[in-house]
Amino acid sequence: MQHAIHTTAAGAIAISLYGPVVATLPSGVTVTVNTDYPFDDNILVALAGLQVGATQTLLLRIPSWATTATLSIGGGAPFPVGDAANTMFAVNVTGDASGAATVTLFTNPVIRLSGPWFNGAYAVHRGPLLYTLQLQEVFATTAVYSNVSSDYAITMPPTPSTPWNIALVTNVTDPDQSKYFTFSRTGPIPAVPFSSYDIPMTITATARQVNSWGTTMGQPNAPPTSPVDCSAAGACGSEITVTLIPFGSTHLRLTELPVVLPSQQ
Repeated sequence: MQHAIHTTAAGAIAISLYGPVVATLPSGVTVTVNTDYPFDDNILVALAGLQVGATQTLLLRIPSWATTATLSIGGGAPFPVGDAANTMFAVNVTGDASGAATVTLFTNPVIRLSGPWFNGAYAVHRGPLLYTLQLQEVFATTAVYSNVSSDYAITMPPTPSTPWNIALVTNVTDPDQSKYFTFSRTGPIPAVPFSSYDIPMTITATARQVNSWGTTMGQPNAPPTSPVDCSAAGACGSEITVTLIPFGSTHLRLTELPVVLPSQQ
């Protein structure tokens, strides 16, 4: 975060990386960014030490995916800034009687797909985070060392409660993926945000097991070509609910997943 906040030659204050950070600039202005980004959708920027009544230009990075983002100045009504996605958006603020000013960026992320990848597989994103299929993990200690560290083997149980060889039920051409995926916050951000046990947010989806998708020497084969044809008897299982979690919270994962059209029952 060393270069998250800087000033331009024209005197604007630019925030190019988001995270909880405080910086005091050579002008004496203090910039405080309050956010749990990338786990939080909102970024509050507070300026202190401005000249009373003076105008200060603030440049905010609008992420490329934040096409429905809005911005509020001083707690006022948010206005759309999504057209500025993938740019540095300029906004002018004025120091109040105490030399302070605030702006809040509401990124308003939606669930989106990236791809097609190999064999037409797709990956699921929300905001800056990539989500992946949550697999059951079994840890086995293989070695213990004198400096209180250990080696582990991480495997799936022989009969996991949820199958790994699944295809997500979705229409990849539909711009509204909220029909097929549901985002939930499950609690506050933990001390270890990418913990595999205390996961602050999930995406649930409908999926079907692809019975022909197997393994070779214990490793999953390449995903079947999407969209998967489930029309033949026994090709796919019934619809089930699966959970996707942030990529960094997993040790075992499947991220680029095949898809099956909702019309194939």
